[in-house]
Amino acid sequence: MRNPLIPVLVVALLPVAAWGSVFDQGVVETREFRNPVLARAALAEGVETESLFGFVLGSDVDAAGSRGVALETVLGVGRRGGAYRAAGSKLEFSYGMTDSVSVSLGLLGGWRGIRNVPGLSDANAVRFDGVGTELRWRLLDREAAPVGLTLHIEPSVRFHDEVSGERGQGVSAENKLIIDQALVPGRLYAAVNLMYDVERFRPAGGPVEAASTMGIGVAMTYQVSKGLFLGAETRYLRAYEGLAFGRYRGEAMFAGPSLFWSPAHGLFVSAAVDVQVAGRETGSAAALDLADFSRVQARIKIGMEF
Repeated sequence: MRNPLIPVLVVALLPVAAWGSVFDQGVVETREFRNPVLARAALAEGVETESLFGFVLGSDVDAAGSRGVALETVLGVGRRGGAYRAAGSKLEFSYGMTDSVSVSLGLLGGWRGIRNVPGLSDANAVRFDGVGTELRWRLLDREAAPVGLTLHIEPSVRFHDEVSGERGQGVSAENKLIIDQALVPGRLYAAVNLMYDVERFRPAGGPVEAASTMGIGVAMTYQVSKGLFLGAETRYLRAYEGLAFGRYRGEAMFAGPSLFWSPAHGLFVSAAVDVQVAGRETGSAAALDLADFSRVQARIKIGMEF
């Protein structure tokens, strides 16, 4: 089997090289962490990277004592055969415990519109899916270290399967190791996420199902005007049976644009649309992995911090 990291590295390094040729002067050579004046200037811009990139996350956490509320919706469109559309939403309340640790509590809901998709029952319903929490622990701060480094853990308890909407009981966790940096403070930012997601679900009257997904995401974004960032991201994902990478099921490469807009202090909108541009599922000669992943994935998050 070919090395799965090759396409990731190619896609990741091309935009970095292109941007580097444009900004290989002055500020880029000193880097934010080597120049305290530039670091303070970046903070003065009010740039927070947590939701700056899209599906790929940034390393910043809520300041100690700060509070926030956000509505995040992830859309999935297209599976192998038939018609598939799904939307999962989370209403989230967050709190900064310290300047390095933030926590949140979320209410989960979802809608699935499924018709004639092999392996899935037809559905057209809105349901309350469960509850979730989130812990973000910043290990390194960009202001004092070469990069920002944050551990992101997001467990949840679910009453419906995230993909099919089938009733049951399950637990899941999205886990990320987040690395980011200001390549040009206040202007150009980049991030890398190492991902490991697990899910265990028991349908009503059925056997336990367990799955895991590992992957890497790379993103860059640029501030084109005050509070408005435009960027791009790519993600490479591998699906397995079992919680600890059992039988390999398939792989998918996603790529797409991202947008971040902060019209006022503490208020933001983050959006991204990723399309599966390459992939393969085990046992199928067809292009793309549409058994484990949607053809198109979109994410929008609207939040307010106070």
